[in-house]
Amino acid sequence: MIIDNRKNVVRYRFNEFIGAVITITLFTLVLTLPFFLDPFLGIGRIYWAVILLCGYIGLFAFYFYKDLNYIYFSDDKGRMVFRYYSIRPFADSKNAIEMAHKQFHEYVITKSGLRTYITFKQNAGGRIAEYPKVSITALTKNQREKLYQCLNKL
Repeated sequence: MIIDNRKNVVRYRFNEFIGAVITITLFTLVLTLPFFLDPFLGIGRIYWAVILLCGYIGLFAFYFYKDLNYIYFSDDKGRMVFRYYSIRPFADSKNAIEMAHKQFHEYVITKSGLRTYITFKQNAGGRIAEYPKVSITALTKNQREKLYQCLNKL
């Protein structure tokens, strides 16, 4: 089975781009239109500009906090492949976890606020090796259920 959340990642990136365009457009309009020379709803133009920027920065911080990852999972041909990379700005490390089905020991799900993490454990020469936790927050509920079902079969 293959699980790929490319569509979700594209949607998040597109929303991020549209949000930036809308914020810049509104920011420019607020600072240049004569309509905002007089206070609008009792708030001056500089305060409107600050409110717009704070709103965009808040939305950006929210998505940054969620720690979203692009995830590709496959369990074909006797091997489990879990590829992921962060879609945070300036994060460019691409990571992969690969192991044979017989080496797979268990997985652990942890939740922290709005984030959900998965940690893989593998048998390595009589010991249990633990991989770093990976955020699976960007997966849909259906994709998460499919992932858990595949891992439970291993």
